[in-house]
Amino acid sequence: MRCNPLRWLVGMVLVIGLLGIMNLRGVLAEIEIELAQQTRHALEQAGLSWADVRFSGRDGWIEGRAPDESEIVKAYNISSSVWGVRKIDSRAQLLEEQRNYTWRAVVRSDKVKLSGYVPNEQTRKAIIGAVKATFPQLEIDDNMRLARGAPDTETWLGAVSFGLKQLSRLKPTAHVTIDNDGLEIEGEALDYNAFRAIKSSLAGNLPTGLRVKRDSVVAPKVEPYVWAARLTGNEVQLGGFLPSEEAREEVFSAAQKSFPQKVIVDRMRVGSGEPENIVAAAVSALGKLAELEEGDVEIKDKSILLSGVAAKEVTVAGLRESLKSSFPKSFRVDEQIKFREPTIKPVSPYKILAEIDGDVLKLTGYAPSEELRTAIRDVAVSRFPQLKVSESLELGAGAPEGWQSCMSAGLTALAKIGKGRVEMEDNILRFAAVTEDETVAQNIENELRAAVNRACELEAKIVVDVPPEPDLKWRASMADGKLILEGEVPNEASKDALATLAAQAFSGVQVEDRSEVKTGRSGKWLKVAETGLKLLSRLRSGEIQLDGQSLTVSGQAPDTAVAALIRQQLRDLPKGYAGAETIEIRSDAMIWAEEEAKRQAEAEARRQAEEAQRKAEEEARQAEQAAEAPQEAASETAEAKAGSTTETRIANVSPLPSDEGGAAASSETSEEPADEPSAEQRAALGEDGSHAEGEQTPEGQTAAAVQQAALAASRDVDERCQQALAKFAPHGTINFDRAKTDLKHASVITLSRMAEVAASCPNLPIRIEGHADAEGSPEGNQVLSEMRAEAAVKFLVDKGVSLDRIRSVGYGATRPVAPNDTPASRALNRRVEIFIGDH
Repeated sequence: MRCNPLRWLVGMVLVIGLLGIMNLRGVLAEIEIELAQQTRHALEQAGLSWADVRFSGRDGWIEGRAPDESEIVKAYNISSSVWGVRKIDSRAQLLEEQRNYTWRAVVRSDKVKLSGYVPNEQTRKAIIGAVKATFPQLEIDDNMRLARGAPDTETWLGAVSFGLKQLSRLKPTAHVTIDNDGLEIEGEALDYNAFRAIKSSLAGNLPTGLRVKRDSVVAPKVEPYVWAARLTGNEVQLGGFLPSEEAREEVFSAAQKSFPQKVIVDRMRVGSGEPENIVAAAVSALGKLAELEEGDVEIKDKSILLSGVAAKEVTVAGLRESLKSSFPKSFRVDEQIKFREPTIKPVSPYKILAEIDGDVLKLTGYAPSEELRTAIRDVAVSRFPQLKVSESLELGAGAPEGWQSCMSAGLTALAKIGKGRVEMEDNILRFAAVTEDETVAQNIENELRAAVNRACELEAKIVVDVPPEPDLKWRASMADGKLILEGEVPNEASKDALATLAAQAFSGVQVEDRSEVKTGRSGKWLKVAETGLKLLSRLRSGEIQLDGQSLTVSGQAPDTAVAALIRQQLRDLPKGYAGAETIEIRSDAMIWAEEEAKRQAEAEARRQAEEAQRKAEEEARQAEQAAEAPQEAASETAEAKAGSTTETRIANVSPLPSDEGGAAASSETSEEPADEPSAEQRAALGEDGSHAEGEQTPEGQTAAAVQQAALAASRDVDERCQQALAKFAPHGTINFDRAKTDLKHASVITLSRMAEVAASCPNLPIRIEGHADAEGSPEGNQVLSEMRAEAAVKFLVDKGVSLDRIRSVGYGATRPVAPNDTPASRALNRRVEIFIGDH
């Protein structure tokens, strides 16, 4: 057989190609694995754990179910950006959408079962983490499925967290469900505190966007089921369990009706497992207990036991007869009731009296028992340690209900006054006392009424024996860093107290005390003087005068708040004293505006003076030149006629302007020789050659010219002012929003026009009146109207109007321009009115 080289060559090529293909496939597999790992890692880092990726070579595709379209796009962008990936296709689909998006958690004894829907894996992890934190000892059975259609994720997670917290307070088998319609919760509470916590959370602490759809939470089951009530003294105690808060309220109301004079103490709690008709049984039991003097009633499951003491045997007989018919037939009723034998003689009317006589407190009358007799004596001894207690009480039956508490309250009140008497007759407590302090009298009566409550009727007569106030005149004035106290004070203690208060309230001010002591007795004078001194300390400057029983405060306040405070304090003076005030409000802005206006006025005055002086000098120069020309001509004429025998007349030239401002010249002839001045010349020139008395000098001419110019300017200003007033007349009212003092845009325009008018009328005064509607208190409306007026003042001052020209006043709601019966009418009354000139 011959060897064929070509055949051998073809075989070798095939073997080598096969080996190459096998090696290439191994490399591609490694590339696909590496790209898949990198891409999955990038997707997980981005929170896209739902997405999976597969590769064929460097080309891949995305699989999985996404919660929304944006996540598919996000997964595509992330996968495409991985190094080495050449092409990515998206084969991902959206999760199924659920219209009724429901989530449920059930607590078992060993695990928590979760079911329903979650929007994504991150939310699933968050819920499982919350369950582990809430139930660390229980396993988690996760049957939750991914689905679209969840509400807002943050709101939904908040609802889930809230539901888990309430579920932790319930016993096993409880469950909570959350859907689009709200929250459903069912189960038995672990204990009473857990029950109250759940009810409180469901009532008022729900997360935003969550509502309670169904609340089936019951209180913990109670065994045995017990409810009880006890009557002792002035108190009824309620305890045990009832099935709901509504049942508890019903029984409490029944107790109030059965015991209207008693204090009801509620210690009842809510518990399940109650016998049927327990609320009706409890209400009936309270009615029977009210017939006893003291006693107990207990309902235990379906058994009722009534025990205690009644006043009379007939009462006990009646109770025994009615017990079986008064309770539901499902309950068994037993009783242990006794009646009290009368051992003490009845007394009517039933009286007891406590009266202070010097250093002795006398107790007389009756007490219902030795025990209560001792108790009242002990109260008297403890309340009056400085007095000797003389007790001669007798025992007597028939004491009214509340006897001990009312008498104890009366003794306590009497001890605080120290002078008077307390008497109780049957159910009426009479209290009579004398004091010099009005405040003590008022407080004692209020405290006594609160102490007796409704245990007895109170008749209080507290006489205030106040000595007459002294008729003194005293004043304090503050100005220029100095405070002067002068006048009459009732005693040295008052003088020292006022000096001490002045040093404290007027820090940095020199205090000069000129007060003189005029012996007198007063319970209020010092308080009124101190009030006045404190009010004076709030002013920039001013004085107070205390004349008899009248306190007057005057001066400058820094703002309307201080002025309102002063008015309020003067209205609250002690009884018998009256207050008055004359307060001018000068705020920091107003003071600054005054100083600025003064500075500008001085600068303007200097400028006008300089201008007037310049004009006067110019006019004087011109007048002098005019006077020199005729004098030179007269001189030349005289020289030409010198030596002549012809009679001449001396020319008397008066080139100066007359009083009306016109030029006048006259010449008079004289019979006198030329070399001797005539009488007219001497009168005109004076003996020493000076001007005659009635003739104007150049300086006089200048002054007259300035005066005439000023008059002309004044007439021009008055004409412009009248024109501006005519234009401004329709715009003189400014309105405000309700309870506001801010200037509105329209008000700013009006005030700007007003500032222009004020500039053209510099000599006319300005009056600004503030008003309010009738809503609110008169005091508040007064302050509001003043603040509105001051807002207009500040605006005008800021625009350059001098504060000296402006006067502001507030009228509150006393001057309406429309009825205060509609919002539109009230808006018209919230205004500021501005008047320019004398109105």
